[in-house]
Amino acid sequence: SSAGPGDDDLPIEITADLEESAEGSFGSGPVTVTAPTVPPPFEAAALEAASEIDLYLAEAKLAEPARAAPLLLEAGHLREAALEDGEGALAWYRDALALDATFVAALAPVRRLLAARGSWSDLAATYETAVRAGMFGTDAGRSRRVADLWIERGLVLGERLSRTADAAN
Repeated sequence: SSAGPGDDDLPIEITADLEESAEGSFGSGPVTVTAPTVPPPFEAAALEAASEIDLYLAEAKLAEPARAAPLLLEAGHLREAALEDGEGALAWYRDALALDATFVAALAPVRRLLAARGSWSDLAATYETAVRAGMFGTDAGRSRRVADLWIERGLVLGERLSRTADAAN
């Protein structure tokens, strides 16, 4: 069939059976997937970012965890940069780690946003989960990266939370 100019802008109809199949979970517990809100003024760039985010989220809902994690990470990047919603982005970055605790790319934005808001307990727990999950694999550089992360965890526990006994473990 031939499409006329502007036909790409028409809404896509989602049938009830497709909508029902997209409601499943990612299989790793509760995952926060909320639609982004576009703050006024409704700038074209923000609307475009919101549309892209919707596409990433729709694909992530249907994907295996190893594929869904990078999609949530990218949705988070867009939400943070284009929509200036760091809290919403943090939820998606954390969801990416919940789906795949070894997904290294999601650690940096989680680390940055938790530190920026002073969520030191959450940050220390994130480090511990990452190390215990084997985030850095088994390559030769793993020991150094794990040690660096464990030291950073200890500094957060000792200096930010005054939990020196926990920092030593």
